[in-house]
Amino acid sequence: MLLGPFFTQEVEQALGVLGNAGMYQLWQDHLLTPYRRTSIYNLEPLRRTLRELVDDDKLNRSQDTRVVVEAVNVATGELKYFDNHKERLQIEHIVASASLPPGFPFMPVGEQSFWDGGLVENTPLSQAINCLEQLDGNSRREVIVVELFPMSGPVPKDMAEVINRLGQLSAASKLRIDQKLFQTINSLIAFLQKVDPYIPDQLRSDPLYRALFAQHKKIDALTVITAHFPDDRTSAGDFSHETIESRIKLGYEQAKRQHIGTPHPVE
Repeated sequence: MLLGPFFTQEVEQALGVLGNAGMYQLWQDHLLTPYRRTSIYNLEPLRRTLRELVDDDKLNRSQDTRVVVEAVNVATGELKYFDNHKERLQIEHIVASASLPPGFPFMPVGEQSFWDGGLVENTPLSQAINCLEQLDGNSRREVIVVELFPMSGPVPKDMAEVINRLGQLSAASKLRIDQKLFQTINSLIAFLQKVDPYIPDQLRSDPLYRALFAQHKKIDALTVITAHFPDDRTSAGDFSHETIESRIKLGYEQAKRQHIGTPHPVE
């Protein structure tokens, strides 16, 4: 809840370290956390929030919507994609995909433990493309990427700003790399489609060639919504009420300004 006009933004952001009623809270034995826990906070508030807001049946109505979330296996370091086309998604899968250490604990799913998949792959464009490639041949395929942190920012002046800037760059730079790879593959597929009529029958019957056309399809549009927030709203660890509300409002306005509803064709 908002703290009122007598509390500055800096005070509210600082108090956010103590917890967020809808997302995370300090462990009851928080003074012993470094010795007894593997995270600073626990995510029981987030589980309660998701149970109130998420319709399990609708989440798993896979014929209407494909939902894929990713997490990384803490023990093996391997990415795991939880897909409602392959298994029934539960709250635990969603929480696992948001369990970023050391603030948040790993989430047990079955006999394994998982952290936020962003530790390994921040923007899983490959999974979005794989899902789109499985659509019917005449379907239009569009990828929409929403950046959560800006690429540009001021030079840090203290250690807290260094840590914050590190988080921003880690998130943004991976998107740039993935986007370049996506455009390269998309261009290759488009080229092969153009030369396909001229391919000799002997090569056309090659299993590798047929697999390429059967499994990979050109993406028609790629829309990237770029984050532009004031410097005091870009901290990756700021979950104060005022900052969250501000990000929602600014993100909505920027998405409209950057024409999120208008497909951006891939050349």
